[in-house]
Amino acid sequence: MVSSLKLPDIQALAQALAGLPGLDDLRPEEIAALPLKGLAHAHWRLGGRGLVLRVARTPASDLARESAGFARAS
Repeated sequence: MVSSLKLPDIQALAQALAGLPGLDDLRPEEIAALPLKGLAHAHWRLGGRGLVLRVARTPASDLARESAGFARAS
């Protein structure tokens, strides 16, 4: 079941990313939403950087379960 969590808008994403190394000059118009394919995450391409931002669309409890799965897989 997909959560009804509200995803951030492009302006909010740009502000949140501004404090990260190499992203301080990222402009909102460089952030492009990618087509929705999965149920757990939304994705945006960060223009000119070869990066994709992955934002969870599920509650934090689901993220903890996903993290535990990745830890077991490693």
